[in-house]
Amino acid sequence: MVKFGKDLQDECLEKWSDSYLNYKNLKSVIREELLQIEKIDSVVEIFNNFDCLLQEELSKINDFYRENVNLLSSELNDIVITIDNTSEDDDKQKKIKILTDFYNKVDELRHYILLNVIAVIKIIKKRNKKAF
Repeated sequence: MVKFGKDLQDECLEKWSDSYLNYKNLKSVIREELLQIEKIDSVVEIFNNFDCLLQEELSKINDFYRENVNLLSSELNDIVITIDNTSEDDDKQKKIKILTDFYNKVDELRHYILLNVIAVIKIIKKRNKKAF
């Protein structure tokens, strides 16, 4: 059975590797905090560090996502202008290629989102399992 952390690492796009949820780091924080469980009175206190790090990761992901959506939106506007300004006689293959390239960029962002959603669900599930 392959661990999720390995799957996440394998599925990440190289060009965006720093923008994904740092699953490995969050997992190590859970482990470290569990070692301190006997020294601390409340389970809530144990996961404060984890929650702060998770919030930072979510902010990083959200910022990256918004930036890329804005870039894609701008690019789509440019594509629409380009297609509107070309005549019917222009190469249809060129238009198809432009739209296909754009579609691939949108699909990469979709893949990025899905991997991060799964990573967040998995790490929170792991935290809750260890806490209770």
